[in-house]
Order: sequence, then structure tokens, then C-alpha cells
Amino acid sequence: MRISYFNENFSKNQVNDMNALKNTIICLLLTTLLVSVLVFSVGAATQYILGDADRDGAVATTDATVIQRRLTGMTTPTFDEKAADVDGNGLDITDATFILRYETLFDVPYPIGQTVTVMPTAPRDEYELPIIPNK
Repeated sequence: MRISYFNENFSKNQVNDMNALKNTIICLLLTTLLVSVLVFSVGAATQYILGDADRDGAVATTDATVIQRRLTGMTTPTFDEKAADVDGNGLDITDATFILRYETLFDVPYPIGQTVTVMPTAPRDEYELPIIPNK
């Protein structure tokens, strides 16, 4: 008994074209799946404005106030610790001081008010062996 998946009226060229189309579609679907897995496993880049502790889109004296409230244990409706940590050594009162200096046009050694982009990194395997360069 012969089982045919195609109508007997299709020519061999048409069958070959359909098989090529099917293989192309399968390749596109697999590529899309692979790209989406890579994107979602690593994550998207995040951006914030350095010094914008309350996430309102601008650096102002209110950001220093939000930092002070946070340091004293008071609640803050919105707070971005990465943006608030101006000097990069953890959140403390100096971050609020640098923001106030920035607002009063004093020189500050950090790029307050500029957008910072953080690219995600792939998670490290705890059993991954270190790369030792040849000497």
C-alpha cells in the first residue's frame, strides 16, 4: 500500500520547492527561538540618570531629600538605588551632598545628570574553570 502526502498532480519540482520552503520556515523558527532564549536569558540593558534617585527624569534637590529620607529609614514612594549611589561606594550621605553640589553648580567628580547604560552580563557558572593564560 502506498501512502502519499502530496497530490499526484504535483510535479517533482513543485514538491522540491515545497520541501525547500518547509526547511526554510523550520530554520527561521529555530533561529527565532534561539535568539529569544539568548535575549531573555541575558536580559535587556537598563538605563538611568545618575543622581535621579526619585526617578522623575531629572536631577534636583528633591533627589537629595529622597536619599536622606531613605538613609533615616523613612519610606520613599519611588527610589532607584543605582541612580542614587553617585560615587559608586554604596548609599550614604555623601551621595546627597554631591547632588546638592551639582544643583548649586559646584564641581563634582562624577557625571551626575548623565544617562548611564548598564549592559547585562551572562550568569557565571559556579563550577566554571578560570582561564589561565599561557606564559
